[in-house]
Amino acid sequence: MEDKYDLLVIGAGNGGLMAACRTSKMGLRTLVIEKHNLPGGAASSFVRGRFEFEASLHEMPDLGEGEMRGDLGRIFDELGIKVDMVTIKDAFRFIIEKDKERSLDVTIPHGKEKVIKYMNEVCPEDSEAFEKFFLAYDDITKGLEYIGKSKGKADPEILKNEHSNFLKIMSMSTGEFFKYINMSEKCIDIMSAYWPYQGADIYTIDASRYILMIYGFFVQGAHIPKMRSHQLSVAIMNRACELGARFLFDTEVTKVLTKDGAVCGVEVDDGRVFKATAIVSNAFPEVVYSKMLDDKSLIPKLELQKANAREYGFRAFSVYLGLDIPPEEVGIKDYT
Repeated sequence: MEDKYDLLVIGAGNGGLMAACRTSKMGLRTLVIEKHNLPGGAASSFVRGRFEFEASLHEMPDLGEGEMRGDLGRIFDELGIKVDMVTIKDAFRFIIEKDKERSLDVTIPHGKEKVIKYMNEVCPEDSEAFEKFFLAYDDITKGLEYIGKSKGKADPEILKNEHSNFLKIMSMSTGEFFKYINMSEKCIDIMSAYWPYQGADIYTIDASRYILMIYGFFVQGAHIPKMRSHQLSVAIMNRACELGARFLFDTEVTKVLTKDGAVCGVEVDDGRVFKATAIVSNAFPEVVYSKMLDDKSLIPKLELQKANAREYGFRAFSVYLGLDIPPEEVGIKDYT
């Protein structure tokens, strides 16, 4: 195996796999180093007896066909990644029950027009708020598009005059935004159902990120790999290999090496050194900064402040439950 690469990728999680695909397609010599014996990170599955369980990933938007093909699907098409997907029928079923009394039981469909029609039936007083929700999505995408085109030199006057709603939304939490557009508590309860996907409550999650996510599920639908998440990870890895990337498993990066103020390679757990012009890390920044980087004086002050300012999301545990009867017999008829 070569010991000098254009790019080294630390970790074969979703981000690392996609980075390897992209750079290999660009013609860069790319090596991915992963401490586990399989690719995937969160996008993985495991077998116990006659059951195959998902490790973490539940569903993804954007990977349908036609109008349901979103940004992620288009990236897959561009990179030539092919995965057989199954479309989930509905967005989610949401139930509120107290003392065995069910006060709310709704099943939200996929598709913008279907969602609007259904929500107008369930929460007729929120029709104007719901319209503002979809307009907010347009404001966010236009604002982000302008910032992207400005390449870090956005004009404050243009932002103030042409993207004022974008600026307002960017300063709000999800809960604050729902209140700002005068959404009823009942509608807020329903619209907040996706909060576990972001790992925090709606008064902590920023509005822009939540709006972009929930819009994606509403409009582009939800999809799962036909053969579980491991199929997805293997498909991305295989495509990266076809494009020229190399993978090294059961190997942990222990040190990021630098020379003359720039990264120059990595050292792995058995002492080998791999040289590189650039490095992409799929590991958390605080792990790289505190445990891997050999010269911590090179960490940009702003990046260090950002890493130290981050808070962990909620903690949870999963129960992997295999049933010996069809799910319908115990009342499970919905995926989400």
